[in-house]
Amino acid sequence: DLSYTHLAIQTGLDLDLTYGEPSVVFINEKFYGLLNLRTEANANGMAGLHEVKKKEVTLAKMVTKSLVYKNGDFDRIDNLVDAVERKDLDYLKNEIDINNFIDYTVFQSYITNVDWPDTNVRFYAIGDSKFRFIIYDLDAANWINIKRSPIALIDISDENFISDLFLALYEDSHFRQLFLDRYNQLLEQGLLSNNIFDAIVLANLEKIRSEIQLNIQKYNTPKTEIEWLLEVDKLTQMFEERDHLIGNLVENME
Repeated sequence: DLSYTHLAIQTGLDLDLTYGEPSVVFINEKFYGLLNLRTEANANGMAGLHEVKKKEVTLAKMVTKSLVYKNGDFDRIDNLVDAVERKDLDYLKNEIDINNFIDYTVFQSYITNVDWPDTNVRFYAIGDSKFRFIIYDLDAANWINIKRSPIALIDISDENFISDLFLALYEDSHFRQLFLDRYNQLLEQGLLSNNIFDAIVLANLEKIRSEIQLNIQKYNTPKTEIEWLLEVDKLTQMFEERDHLIGNLVENME
């Protein structure tokens, strides 16, 4: 999860993220575990990120297909949902940060995050500004469906807010071209390449390698350091396979 977050940061994509670092946690001088210390993906987190009061943040989240209003101007969220249902493109373009939404869908579909888009969705606005989408919970990325196209990953069979929003906008030729151009730009520049991801994973591995035995002794998970390293290898191998496939998959979207 952290490695994919660090990848998104390093690419310079127009995204809001839950920033974090791997941490070794002790409580009362006793080892508690290897945890990720993260910023929050809620109204408190967005208020802190933008240095505003929480009441200025309008935020909704989606968990297992259900959209939950969490903070701020609920009428504005209602209006956005209604515009998606009506495919009111003019309203959607005015209410949504399009560049952010494109980078959001490009990144999530590139890494084949199967815990998305029907869950793990949060979007927010500060005051009257446009809605932006938050990247978080990426631990299910690139384990399955790596041979599917980005569009197929977004347009899943289960009805959900993100798929409906994307498909409504994708009917617009200008949005569609922006989406395809952004994908091709990232591919041409190699900003999401497996070489970059491998370096990120290795850096995160080295941050906790000396303490992994403490985790094994306390939780028996993983059972051995070798088992842990094999799982890390799977992570990088699956990303490399996706990286080799993605160019043809994006080309076929056109």
